Amino acid sequence: MTILLIAAGTSYASPFFSIDTLGEWDTAIGTTINPVTSAEWSVMVGNNTGLDDEFVGTYSEPLLAAAQDAAYDYDGETTSEAGLVMGWGEADNTSYTAAWEYVYPADPNLIGQTLNVGLLAPQWTSSTTLMNSIGLGLVDVGGAIRSWTWNTAATANAGTNTIAWNQVWNVSSGPIVGMIPPGPAGGGPASATRGATVIPPIFFNNTAFDPAFVVSIIGIENGVTASSAPVPPGGLPAMPIWNWWQNLSVVPEPCSLALLLPLCGALLLRRRR
Repeated sequence: MTILLIAAGTSYASPFFSIDTLGEWDTAIGTTINPVTSAEWSVMVGNNTGLDDEFVGTYSEPLLAAAQDAAYDYDGETTSEAGLVMGWGEADNTSYTAAWEYVYPADPNLIGQTLNVGLLAPQWTSSTTLMNSIGLGLVDVGGAIRSWTWNTAATANAGTNTIAWNQVWNVSSGPIVGMIPPGPAGGGPASATRGATVIPPIFFNNTAFDPAFVVSIIGIENGVTASSAPVPPGGLPAMPIWNWWQNLSVVPEPCSLALLLPLCGALLLRRRR
């Protein structure tokens, strides 16, 4: 699925990919998708003042696993999607942050493209194990980051950029635009949606960020852990807190070029299954 984009004599790797099935997630983990290490997180925060405002807490290197989530019932609904399970933290009533990273084999141009992912923040207790926030971001070749973050709570609230626990939310950002100053409207329209409910994100943008040279996509989470959650799917050990990501993709926006129509159609059909 490699397409060479050529503009003004410059060659870019294809930005387009989709990770959807259990086999695709299993293959990606340990190759293109890996935990962000403590050293890497320190560099990210050091290069991007204000990035950790929504993720205040001790950094915890997470464990990752691919799983088919057929056995769990969240908020009265059962999901059978394949996805990425991430577990982290210690059960000591402390705030912990963790992150995973999808690394491109080369730095593609994401201007005009759309980033999609489904996410779920499970919640098992009312006051002891709490997911505080969850975010999605892009990292360019210079280490500058653009990210979108949502608070998490029992009830979704657009006014406080809050999505609800125990529900699958579809996150989309795009079409991604060029170098811009910070602002809630920057980076292309971004939202977390569930049915008719649309929740805007908290937006972070390093003014040096250049979407024409993206090297990775990051998923970031923060939670307070006081007791272990139920054992997560995917073979991870019992973890104080864990969550779920699914259907990660970057797709053309709009899907109008004749060369890309077969790819667009295939990715969109998979996205809507």
